[in-house]
Amino acid sequence: MFMVNNNLFKGGGFPLFLFLCLLMSLNINAQKLSKYYTSLAQEDGTLYFIHPPQKFGSKHNTLSYDLTYKTNSDTITFNFTFIDDKLNKLDSLILCENNIKYSSCLTKIFVQYKKTTKCLHRYSAKFTFSDLQKIYNSSLPPLVNVVFGNESVQLSMKSKKWYKDADVVSKIFKMIEVNKE
Repeated sequence: MFMVNNNLFKGGGFPLFLFLCLLMSLNINAQKLSKYYTSLAQEDGTLYFIHPPQKFGSKHNTLSYDLTYKTNSDTITFNFTFIDDKLNKLDSLILCENNIKYSSCLTKIFVQYKKTTKCLHRYSAKFTFSDLQKIYNSSLPPLVNVVFGNESVQLSMKSKKWYKDADVVSKIFKMIEVNKE
């Protein structure tokens, strides 16, 4: 019924075939970091725009984000889009990692309705480069709290997704550090 091509087994062709299959599978799993960041050399440092692939979420909310860093500063701008059922004036963003809280006041970029039932909030927060490095080097995904008035919304990310984000951003942070030297 089935025919076997014996030519693969003669003359060392089979080990070469296995090697090529292994090489292709490694290539599929390898991450191409360049699709997650953009850099721009400027007179006073290099500007990095980092866009991690995953989002934080809860039952009714999502938070997608990007990071902007300039090498002449120790501060990273955490730009984010928070989608909620209500139009709110957001006050602060708290990143919680292993019972350590990193908090930032927010700067509003814009707020608008998305379709008719959701509201899109675009804000910026500032964190130190070293604090975000600690978060991305953590073995557990952080919790994100969006604070508005006396209320807050807690968002999380599944571990598997966080590991991908953390791996990507940690490698980019290491590259930035090496390039600063």
